[in-house]
Amino acid sequence: YVTSCARFENGSLRLRSVQASFQLNERGQPIGFTAYPIRESNYLIEEFMLLANMSVAQYISSAFPGRSLLRCHLAPKLSACATLERWAKRWFDIELEWSSPSAVHHSLARLEHVISHPTIFEAFQVMGTKVMETARYFCTGCSSSWRHFALNFEKYTHFTSPIRRYPDIIVHRQLQEAIDRFGNDGIVIHEQVRNGQTHDEFCDQLSKWCTHFNERKKASTYAQSDSTQLFLRKLFSLRPQALDSAVVDFSDRFIILYIPSTGDLVQLDPERARKEIQCEKFERSEKCMEFTLVPLEKRRKPFKKRRGLKNKSEEENKSSVFVLDENGSNLDGLSELLHLKISIFDHVKLYLTSNQTSLEHRFVISSLTRSR
Repeated sequence: YVTSCARFENGSLRLRSVQASFQLNERGQPIGFTAYPIRESNYLIEEFMLLANMSVAQYISSAFPGRSLLRCHLAPKLSACATLERWAKRWFDIELEWSSPSAVHHSLARLEHVISHPTIFEAFQVMGTKVMETARYFCTGCSSSWRHFALNFEKYTHFTSPIRRYPDIIVHRQLQEAIDRFGNDGIVIHEQVRNGQTHDEFCDQLSKWCTHFNERKKASTYAQSDSTQLFLRKLFSLRPQALDSAVVDFSDRFIILYIPSTGDLVQLDPERARKEIQCEKFERSEKCMEFTLVPLEKRRKPFKKRRGLKNKSEEENKSSVFVLDENGSNLDGLSELLHLKISIFDHVKLYLTSNQTSLEHRFVISSLTRSR
């Protein structure tokens, strides 16, 4: 706790990313999922890992200033941050600053103080993660940008996971070489550092390896994301579900919602929604959208697919709206509800189904609650 507070006071950032944890049956098929829980013990281990990585980075870069394998993180591009700036200014009248990690940290602290509901701030953290640059490995002799922006560390590397990352193995070897030369007290006498170490043949080779490491890291991130989406599609194709979500923004074309259980931001088209939920009147303002539904007796009933049916025209006329009760039970597309108002920061339910090639998000026009 003390080390994390000191780190955040120095400008280190903690941006949230949610990971789904799946429950599987005996055949390996997904039957449910939850957001992977982060406990206090996880944060404690994280702090010691960060301290270890930072300490090793400082030592090996002092011993081998032109040959060390470190990890840097560049500041986000201002153009990428424009959407977040508009969001904070529009809904909370807060100016976000991106000049330094400390400025970002204090901006986030002000925003968290103003936002009354933790789910909305969590959504902002997820949005903030998406605008950040990707951290990368580099050789110190081939780069002048060493700083890790998100952590606000001058020097940082990966040392703590050699069982799953090859860059950590190289860092272990460099640390062992530095200890053999300079001792294990972590202090390097700079007069002992060999001259001409700023750039040589090994530096070029290490730089090529770093390029490969960065490519593999990006590929593994995509693979993890695709794996999660694959399991979600499989799950929702077998068991369509209604998930809690929060309205976090209105754009010119879309309603933006955040799903805490998956960490996803989804865009819903109100024009499509007004057709699906059979509106006779639709109004929108800066902070809300209102749907007046067709009276119950005049609504078309959603088409129910019968076994063996192959009539394409009937299939295309099927209504894709789903109306659920509070327990998630399908009410056959009918509801006594005649008026629906969706406001910024409301909590609504999304009905998720899948054809195993794409996820589809649907409005659920019941069980709407206010978050403030």
